[in-house]
Amino acid sequence: MFELAPQHTLYPDPRALPSAAAIASFLREYGIDYIYVDAMHPNSLVADAIPVTSDGEFQVLRLP
Repeated sequence: MFELAPQHTLYPDPRALPSAAAIASFLREYGIDYIYVDAMHPNSLVADAIPVTSDGEFQVLRLP
């Protein structure tokens, strides 16, 4: 079913490493303005995301 998901364009196979520009474009295209990060899900998508709020190890980041 992953082949039907929008993320398949970025990650067509498990070894895919999309560029930062491709990720930013994908997020903008789908109207994603914020990402959630924690110890198990670190921010590996957008290096210049801006912290909005946090609670312990949990953070919400706004995309530039």
